Amino acid sequence: MTRLKSLLRAIRNFVYRIVYRGTKRLCPVCGTTARRFRPFGVEWQREQAMCVYCGALERHRLMWLFLERKTDVFASPPDPVSIPTPDPVSIP
Repeated sequence: MTRLKSLLRAIRNFVYRIVYRGTKRLCPVCGTTARRFRPFGVEWQREQAMCVYCGALERHRLMWLFLERKTDVFASPPDPVSIPTPDPVSIP
């Protein structure tokens, strides 16, 4: 049953990518363009809310743009992590 669900989800996502193909909207998270974003919401649906390719919502895209423009999180490679190792033990 789970294999059938995953297959149907993959087919649905493929169809969405064809239907929403275009260049009007850019998702900064995944870097792809789409004609528009998908609506999203449970009680009331928000138009232009979800990226068709990566599933990012408005808050994800806003946070990505903030981190990209106002911080240096993506500017430099991460610092190497030094892992302390125990001193070698001398065996008599």
